[in-house]
Amino acid sequence: MPQPRHPINPGPRPSPITIGAPEVQYAETAVPAAGPVPTTGTTSLQALTFYVTPAASQSSTALLRPGSAAALSLVAPYRGSIVAITHSASANKTAGTCTFTPRLGAGTTSLTKIKEGHAWNNGTANGSTAFSPGTHGFNKGDVLDIVYDTDAAYTSSGAAVEVTIWVYVDQNDA
Repeated sequence: MPQPRHPINPGPRPSPITIGAPEVQYAETAVPAAGPVPTTGTTSLQALTFYVTPAASQSSTALLRPGSAAALSLVAPYRGSIVAITHSASANKTAGTCTFTPRLGAGTTSLTKIKEGHAWNNGTANGSTAFSPGTHGFNKGDVLDIVYDTDAAYTSSGAAVEVTIWVYVDQNDA
């Protein structure tokens, strides 16, 4: 059956728009990396959420995934790019420094922190840091996780923190 024509634009009608992206499942085992990072293509925004109650004087301490008592790295099912980090805490940070930094790599033993992290500012419980798409790209099969660093002066009254890494993924790269 032929497509109905628009009275002003006689070309075929565009496909209906779907609101919301399908959930992408991230495996928790490593697989080999493949291909360059995309800068165009069909992408969807995905949220990877982690949890922690930060302590003072920590260095590259991994955050936990929901429902897990141990830190788990995620294997990307598609190529993509980290575009933001957000956090929400149960209380304000009152002193010291606390930085959340994603790590990327081809395997759990070769994870490297990205160049920029997300600093939690004193006197706040929420915050975000955005990155240009493609700046912190990863390949299908790369491993992702997030760590935090604090100094000896860090205090937040035992605040629990939810940290989310926002990524664009190219779902055409299955």
